[in-house]
Amino acid sequence: HSQADVIYTRLPQAAAVFSLLGTPTIFEVHDFPQGLAGKALIRFFLRGRGAQRLVVITRALANDLRAAFGAQVVEPFALITPDGVDLERFVSLPYPPEARQALGLIERFTVGYTGHLYPGRGVELILELASRLPEVTFLLAGGEPTQVARLRELTGQRQISNLILTGFIPNAELPRFVPNAELPLYQAACDVLLMPYQEQVAASSGGDIARYLSPMKLFEYLACGRVILASNLPVLQEILNPSNSILLPPEDSNAWLNAIQNGLQFPERTHALAVQAQIDARQYTWTARVEKIFGNAQKADQQTS
Repeated sequence: HSQADVIYTRLPQAAAVFSLLGTPTIFEVHDFPQGLAGKALIRFFLRGRGAQRLVVITRALANDLRAAFGAQVVEPFALITPDGVDLERFVSLPYPPEARQALGLIERFTVGYTGHLYPGRGVELILELASRLPEVTFLLAGGEPTQVARLRELTGQRQISNLILTGFIPNAELPRFVPNAELPLYQAACDVLLMPYQEQVAASSGGDIARYLSPMKLFEYLACGRVILASNLPVLQEILNPSNSILLPPEDSNAWLNAIQNGLQFPERTHALAVQAQIDARQYTWTARVEKIFGNAQKADQQTS
């Protein structure tokens, strides 16, 4: 590490040490630091001669960090760069009927959700919608085996027959290190994609991440070019707006029901949303993200030298 030109890390301990040693350090932060130790490490990083860039995934997080740690947490030193997407995975996707045929799904209006099934992701809302809309297929792709098993038990108890649970999506014939290689095809099979985050959202660690969400599924949904129904949480509205999605109160199941029914009955009314979503996805590629981070880092370094 002593020969590195720049250290890029998400570990607060590493960011603090290398910054104090004077090594140029870029620190990426996805959540507000917890406890006295977490806050102390942020302060050590900011005070060190090596602190070159603080990369933050949402404006909400940047605002809270600035309130807690002072005026240094502003651009160009602090850079807001949300998560992104590999657009190459979403090139030439089939239309929903063709994608459904490829996956062996019934040919009818399909509403999808991809990702984890932790508390706060809206699974209960999806179950309610599925029970109230038996003429619609609900496709849920993802989830830990224990979560999927629990959900299968619930669908059986409630006699819900129109909800498909795939579990983790296989990688098909692509190399094993390529995650979720088939996921875009499952998303393409949907007419509508759901992002029903609740006011409190559990991470894999169990903590609440609702305030600072930057879910990768958001950018995948945009790139897929389908109608997005999302909770109207402030942090999601940093990316989503009425021109590229339909934003709904997370607790109002009737609003979600009506939005799905409108999409089913009047697809031409929501076509423009899907088109704009795909256009907006172009600014959130991983390549653009890297160029923004390192390009701004060089500018900041020139300004401080």
